[in-house]
Amino acid sequence: MYVASVIRITMDGAPQKVSRSRFRRSVACKETLLLRKFQLHQRCLIVASTQSKIYNVLLASALLVQTCTPCFAADTTLDLRTENKSPVNTTISPAETPLTADAAVPLTDSKPSGGTFGSSQLLLAAAQPAPATVNPDDTVLRGGVTSDPAEAGRQVDDLTRQILLKLIEFERFNLHYTLEVAKQGRWKGWRYAFFQELNSATGLAGSIVSTAERGTHLKNPTKVSRVTQEDANLVPAIGSCIGAGAAILEFGINEYHDIVARHKGFAPKKARLHVAALKADIDRLMAARETLLKVESSSPSMQARTEVDAAEGKVLADLRDETLMEFERYQIGGRKIFAFQQSQLFFDATKYSLNAAGSFLAYDSLHARDRRYNGRAGVCWNISGGVYMFGPIISRLIAKGVGEGHKRALRSTVGDAHQTTIQKLEADRQLLANLCSSTNIAPDKVATAVDRSAMYDIHQKAFSDEIISGQKAKAKATTVASQNIGAGLYLGGSRLAQGILFTVPGFNRNFNSKSELSSRVTNNDLFAAAVIGIPAASFAMLDTLRIQVQGELNRHKLKKSGMLPAQIAHARLKQLDDMETRLAAK
Repeated sequence: MYVASVIRITMDGAPQKVSRSRFRRSVACKETLLLRKFQLHQRCLIVASTQSKIYNVLLASALLVQTCTPCFAADTTLDLRTENKSPVNTTISPAETPLTADAAVPLTDSKPSGGTFGSSQLLLAAAQPAPATVNPDDTVLRGGVTSDPAEAGRQVDDLTRQILLKLIEFERFNLHYTLEVAKQGRWKGWRYAFFQELNSATGLAGSIVSTAERGTHLKNPTKVSRVTQEDANLVPAIGSCIGAGAAILEFGINEYHDIVARHKGFAPKKARLHVAALKADIDRLMAARETLLKVESSSPSMQARTEVDAAEGKVLADLRDETLMEFERYQIGGRKIFAFQQSQLFFDATKYSLNAAGSFLAYDSLHARDRRYNGRAGVCWNISGGVYMFGPIISRLIAKGVGEGHKRALRSTVGDAHQTTIQKLEADRQLLANLCSSTNIAPDKVATAVDRSAMYDIHQKAFSDEIISGQKAKAKATTVASQNIGAGLYLGGSRLAQGILFTVPGFNRNFNSKSELSSRVTNNDLFAAAVIGIPAASFAMLDTLRIQVQGELNRHKLKKSGMLPAQIAHARLKQLDDMETRLAAK
């Protein structure tokens, strides 16, 4: 028979009748509680055993080290009760305690402990903060900080060599940056010019055919050949499609080159971070060099050498600032060129697409025998004319805005480098040369300073040439910009006039009928529009050809004299490689 309840004895010994399910839950809870208490007890035993073992190992290690090297325990103590400890002072003033490359830094506790081993107990290095030592992998103070002026002088020369190697690395990065960012292919200009010449030629052909056909029938406009006029509109439409496709193609090629440059590490932000890291390394080396100069100047016999090293430090600081400003010019210039070209190509694709749409609508007005399409064609050409006129101006404003944005982003990295000029660098180099020729220092030091002075001369000349070349390029770019804006205003004005002449008869209902007056007004206006297109298309063709021929002659002249940007960059890279080899051999 199933028993639905059990008898449980309470705390006072009185029996109590409870259900079987309640009794089982009570028993399960008690078993769980006992199991948890047992697990907690086991963990406490394990922790206590581990602490005891660690304590025994520490004491055994202390006794072993004290027995083997009792000199370490002379002024140090061990106290495992750290709640009353004062922090250990690991800062040592260079003026009070000189540091040498191999000197051990003693650590003392301000409150000796009265522990098991008394005042002779060992201070374990594992239980105390690490002393302020020099990282052996650090290239800044590989020989340590010394109190010997002669040794300090040798370390100053080593740091100078390291700074020059960093500057060479910095300049090499700048040169590769200018070669990779906003890359211009050898035949980029001619390729784009070829397609634009086709575009202008088809526009000129359409204008000539339309002028001849409509001009012949000014007195009898109803006899204008519809097929001939359709062809006169289709040919320019095809040319405009070619022009728009060429602009889109060059836009894509520029984007491809930019993606490749970014993958090589020349993305704007990544390049700025790399330059900031290089600058931090150079500043760290120069700060260490200044510290050693103070040690070197403490000896009266080293005063002349100290003056030379101090003057050389100014030259190094000038070179660092000039290299920073060079990177700033390269990044701002490269991003401005890229932004301007992409904006201009976008506007070119837009205006040529509008031209093509307008030509197709003019064709539809003849093919569908609906003159209202002429008004729509005129609207497209009016918008295209505005892009012609204001596209070059807006492109330059966009490029200027992009340049200002990158200039602000570089402000924290460049800092006050703009205070350094080529004239200041030249004056500091002249001071160094005068000190080398007039001071009484060791011949080896003079030879080293003279050898490095030749490297400084190469750097100075490169910076001077780059600045002069940049100024000439800026003046030339200003002239070209003025010419492009003037050409855009003329071509845009011509296209706008053509659009207006198509818009008037197209949207005026009085001229949309098949009457004699409507045909005459439409024919006269469209004849005038065709006449305006002839000089505009001719000017576009001649101007494009002039720009390419002038650019090719200028390029040939620069190539012959070795002054092409790529030639200058590769020549400087070779100079940097030679200087790096000479410095690495020392």
